[in-house]
Amino acid sequence: MKKIVLLAAMAALSCGNQVSASSQDECAIWLCAPAGFPSPECNGAHSEFKHRIKHGKSPFPSLSSCSEDGTDNSGLRVVTGYVAVVAEHKETRCIREVEREAHTSYGRPYMKLQCVEYQTYTVPRKYIEGTGCVHGHYGPGSNTPKYCIGTLSMVKVLDQTGNVIGSPFYY
Repeated sequence: MKKIVLLAAMAALSCGNQVSASSQDECAIWLCAPAGFPSPECNGAHSEFKHRIKHGKSPFPSLSSCSEDGTDNSGLRVVTGYVAVVAEHKETRCIREVEREAHTSYGRPYMKLQCVEYQTYTVPRKYIEGTGCVHGHYGPGSNTPKYCIGTLSMVKVLDQTGNVIGSPFYY
């Protein structure tokens, strides 16, 4: 379904030789951003995307300004926001516990779980939408979210049912 919507958008944008208000590079942002601005086909669109942001404009032109008749019947929309970038890091977890007898401060015995075997694994880099980093004073492990190394802006294109077309683009 996503491919059909993207193909329909491509056809709508490429039908006319004249674009009503936006340049071809601006209109190509609609096609290139969900694909991550693959080079060299999208170099002009990527430059225009950065130019629009630098000058305080919306990252995307209105879709109606990119159609031959000035209408937008596609149902596509852009969502912008922020993401927290969480660095790749190692974590350790208990993989085997045993029950051991322990004693309260009054000398009463009770049973307690004690970890006897640990496993260390790598957590890959990830992006958490809708939040930014709050930096702690003791390095990346004290940041919120934990191991957060930066905040990026994000745009994504949604179809008429709210599904993401392509991938979000972080900048």
